[in-house]
Amino acid sequence: MRNLLKHRQQGEGTPLRRRVGNILDTPTNQTHNDTPKNFIRSVDVLVTEADKDLMKAIKNQDALQAELFRLAEDFKQRAVEFERTKLELQNSKRQCELVKSLLADATAEKDIMYEVSENMKFPSISISYPRATGIQ
Repeated sequence: MRNLLKHRQQGEGTPLRRRVGNILDTPTNQTHNDTPKNFIRSVDVLVTEADKDLMKAIKNQDALQAELFRLAEDFKQRAVEFERTKLELQNSKRQCELVKSLLADATAEKDIMYEVSENMKFPSISISYPRATGIQ
């Protein structure tokens, strides 16, 4: 390549005899009529393989799409379940706070009643009965 560039720069141009290999060169033992048939046969084989690969890709894509749809439905169901559980938790917290409040109120009432009963103690009354002496 460098030699070719060097020759061009010197004004010699490109060499006239250069062997160029081409992918589409036909072998010398085939006739001109066989080449299109072989080409068509090769194209048919490639088209058949491509068709099989496309069908396989479509089946895989359909399976992936079905799986994705199933996962989306599962996600929606879990999201609804999560929201329901979240609401149940909020309700349970409210009930817990209510029970705590009721317990505090009951404890306060008990303490008040105990204090009142302590302050309202009645003096003990002792009843004495006369002794029966000499009665037989």
